[in-house]
Formats: sequence, structure tokens, C-alpha cells
Amino acid sequence: MGTRYYQGSDELAYQCWKRADDLVGSWILNSCQPDIRASCLYAPSSHAIWKDLQVRFCISNAPILYRLKSAIAAIRQDSMSVSLYYTKIKTLWDQYDSLIAVTEVCICGAGKSLLERLERDRAMEFLQGLHDGFSNLRSQILLMDPFPTALRIFNMVQQEEEQQHITASPLPNIESAALSTNRYATQSSANRSSPSTSHNKWNDPTAITVIAMDMFETVATVFTVFLILLHHSRLLLTPPLLLQIFNLHIIRRYLHSLLNNIHDCWL
Repeated sequence: MGTRYYQGSDELAYQCWKRADDLVGSWILNSCQPDIRASCLYAPSSHAIWKDLQVRFCISNAPILYRLKSAIAAIRQDSMSVSLYYTKIKTLWDQYDSLIAVTEVCICGAGKSLLERLERDRAMEFLQGLHDGFSNLRSQILLMDPFPTALRIFNMVQQEEEQQHITASPLPNIESAALSTNRYATQSSANRSSPSTSHNKWNDPTAITVIAMDMFETVATVFTVFLILLHHSRLLLTPPLLLQIFNLHIIRRYLHSLLNNIHDCWL
């Protein structure tokens, strides 16, 4: 909107201004919704359109600023890393800066002092939310002159965090070790008090039958192989050898039936 030229003061300047004002007004109207645009079509200038829209639709940023300031004051590092904690608080600072007037363009002494005060306040806010593990470093930073910025403090705290990770030695968990010792002692005493599995199986008739069958099968197999090896020089089995093997199978079947009868009588 800028300086307004009235018709009659300078005709050439007025025509240039009128052309630029119409261009700005068309940009504003094209950015509005159709129902809002209809109420601004007959405004005398783009400045009048802008002021009318500002009065009707301007919303105060005070609730958002209050929420951001409360979040900045309440944020704490707790279990977060220093990098994550600084990232979160810096995000809140940037959101707050986007809603207030920018003072960095001022180069006078008052503007510079205001920026220094803002940097010091933010450094204090960062120190207030630090974990108590950095209390010694925080005390040293508070004694520094000139007082460092929040970014410089972040670098110092991050280096201290890395140093703590390097020098920290893991300590054994006494409670876990005691529980493990008690568990081992309980298990050992239970093993000593309970009878062994090899002793209990001789009291089970089923186990005795299975063991006897396995032993007989093993002996019969070994004996068969032994008879074959005695005649290893012959390609065919002789009738006496076939008879011995046949008798061996008969004996095996008889003993197998006998053991089953013993098992049934025992049960």
C-alpha cells in the first residue's frame, strides 16, 4: 500500500500509483474466497481492502505464545539425550520466534542489547532443563564471563555426555547375582535329594522289558555277523550256516514272546 497519490497533485505519479494499487488489489481479491471477495469489490484502494480484512480476520497470537512459553518452561531432559533435548527446545524457540516481531534487523545499540538478553534467557532455559548429572558443568557455565550462548552450552554439555559414556564402567547387579546364586544352590540341593533317573528305571517293569529286548537284539545281531564272518571266504552261505541263522531267529521270536508275557504278568 505505501504512499497514496491523490488525483490532481501529480497526474503522472497518480496514474502510476493507481495502476500499481489496482494490481495489488487484484492480488488480494484473488486470494480471498468468493463470498469474502464480494464484500471487498467496491473498496477505494488496496489499502482499504487490507485494513478491512485485517480487522475482520486477524486473530491474536497470545494463546499460542502462552502455550509455547509454558512448554519451554516445563521441558526437561530426563532420559533424553542432550542432542534430542536441545532439538526439542530449539523447535519451541523457533515456533515462538515465528509469531513475534523480528528484531534482528535493528543494528542500533538497543537492538543489540535486546538480542543479547534473549540469547542469555534461552541459555538459562536450556540449563534449567538439564539432567542433574550435569550439575557440576552447569555450575561452571554459570560462572563464565562473558556468558556463552545456548548453542555453545549445548556443545559443551554434549562433550561432557560423551566423556561420561567413555569413563563410565558397568557395575555388577548385586541383586541379580544373589538371585542367580540362590537359584543355583536350590537346583543343586534338589538334584542331591532326588534319586537319579538311572536308579528309578530299574523299578519300572516296562523299562526292564525294553532294556532286555534291546540287549537281546544286540547280541543276536552280533552273533549273526560273527557267523557270516566265519565263512567270509565263501560267496554263498552253506546249509549249516543257514540252519544256525534260522534257529537263531526262532529263539529270538520265542524270547520276545516270553518277555511280553513277563511284562503282562508284572503289570
